[in-house]
Amino acid sequence: MSRASGGKPSGAYALLPLSAFSREAQAGRLKYAPLEKPRVTRQPVLATRPGNGTSRASQALRLLVHQEIAAPVSAGRWTAKLMFDPADQSER
Repeated sequence: MSRASGGKPSGAYALLPLSAFSREAQAGRLKYAPLEKPRVTRQPVLATRPGNGTSRASQALRLLVHQEIAAPVSAGRWTAKLMFDPADQSER
């Protein structure tokens, strides 16, 4: 980290998932420190209204989200427990 003229660290800080900037980190353009304690977890949810059926747009979004989540997990770039079967890409 560089120091500005006043002796204070210069630069910006953010709390992001590694998947949001992995290319920049791999290229050395950004540095990061993983948070270990407390462990940060999240569970993204795509909700629909019951009884209305699922629109084609919602089905397409569900497939896209599953693909975007499964890709880095399958490649080993993101440690996560998938709550869906990535092989099941059928429209429901």
